[in-house]
Amino acid sequence: MTLVIRASNLFSRIERSRLVGGDGIRKISTSLRFSTADDEEEGGIIQRIIRPAVRFLGWAISGIIRGLGFSATKIFQWFVNGVNALYRFDWNRSDAEIRQLQRNNNLAMASIWGSVTGQGLGWLAGIAVGAGVAYLCPVIGGGALAKSIAATVGTEALEELYFGLRSAIGQTVRSVGSNSLLSAYMQIRRLIKNAPPGWLETIFGDENAQFLREQWGREGGPDMSLANLTETKIESIGSDALRVFIESALDESWDSFMEAGFIVAAELDTAYAQHQQQESISGLGPSRGIELVPDKQARGETLYLEGPEKLVKQQAITALNTHRLVYNRDVGQVVGQPAGDWYRAGFQRRQATIVFRSVAEPPWRNSDGSRVTEASYSIPDCKAGVSWAELQAACRPYQWGPHRATAKLDNGRQMAVYGATDQEAENALERLLRLSTANIVALNTSEEKRRNPKLKKYPTQVYPAFATLLVRVPSVDGAGRTDLDGTSWDEDKRRWPIWSEQQPDDFVWR
Repeated sequence: MTLVIRASNLFSRIERSRLVGGDGIRKISTSLRFSTADDEEEGGIIQRIIRPAVRFLGWAISGIIRGLGFSATKIFQWFVNGVNALYRFDWNRSDAEIRQLQRNNNLAMASIWGSVTGQGLGWLAGIAVGAGVAYLCPVIGGGALAKSIAATVGTEALEELYFGLRSAIGQTVRSVGSNSLLSAYMQIRRLIKNAPPGWLETIFGDENAQFLREQWGREGGPDMSLANLTETKIESIGSDALRVFIESALDESWDSFMEAGFIVAAELDTAYAQHQQQESISGLGPSRGIELVPDKQARGETLYLEGPEKLVKQQAITALNTHRLVYNRDVGQVVGQPAGDWYRAGFQRRQATIVFRSVAEPPWRNSDGSRVTEASYSIPDCKAGVSWAELQAACRPYQWGPHRATAKLDNGRQMAVYGATDQEAENALERLLRLSTANIVALNTSEEKRRNPKLKKYPTQVYPAFATLLVRVPSVDGAGRTDLDGTSWDEDKRRWPIWSEQQPDDFVWR
């Protein structure tokens, strides 16, 4: 009979399906959505109202971001508006008139945002009332109807508020920019007018300097906009035919330039949209080119990858994984080395685990009800036939803390113990290793410098709590655990309380 392994029956696949649901495939949500703590289970009526509102807010923000996308047409429109504003701005306007312009901009911002806020509150109130009524009347719908109402009304609200939000944001950007420029202009004009004597005369001449100091920005002064100056110059032309010719030429040239600019911008937008559509249809994304440096210390290994975005990402991941596999390795490096230099720990047949806690006896709680500090140490290749007195001597209370003593053993394994000081950690490590057949080859100590305050180790007196002994023996029927060599082992695991000095009745250290 052929042995068939089904992925759906694997324990890992069953556990993954239980955790992530569905077919067991983890998925990343890229939608702009605010999750709440009640996404997996139903909450009260407040949560039933808040969740649709939060989702609606996410939809609205996503729409605004998409709506504010830049295009050649918008950029050219901003250019035209800016040129017209500068052309018609009165550079001789007084500070009082400029401040009035700023106040008007602020009032316009307040008005449009007040309208948007009012619309939003009205829609939210409607959603809350509709969902609340449906939820409180289970006969006609209950929770399901409340969700349906919130989703439907939220979609309608998004359509209504979308253009209002876009307009409000655009008006805000324009008003803030205009006010900033006006404030900067007033500051610059004030600095020029208050320049030290002789500076303006040297740069502009005596007559112009006098005008700047006395008449520039004076209340009721003449209009000094570029539009007015241009019109005045044209009107001063003596020949009627020449005057009409120049006036018509200037007007038509600007209008034709704007029309040509908008046509060019529209063509650019159309070409870009077609390019984006082709990339979307292919499913490979836009063309990208990246420089990949797998090792910052080896700049000469820079790789240049170019192509569709999706393929470039795959190539980058492949290149990084390949670099990790062969990084700093030489073919044949291991072959020919002395066996002792490459000794590794084998299958562990005997292991003891000692648990220390910051409370000497049950219940394992602090006086304030909080959990106690716990330290657990595994002793590899423990001895057989350890007596109760030997176990008590090895597992004495000590000061636990941020200092770590790490011992490299002659069986290819390591063991580490934490203590309040380096010496305290070394002493505790040496005592526990009395229960092992392994000897210390090298011993190092270190101290934690930075750590999350919640995980930081503070000097604490700990006491022995439990001892666990795991013994593996060759399996007779082959039903036990199998190692890499194909040998089957049966496991015998025993646990004893060691917080008391009295020896347990079932204590037998095999």
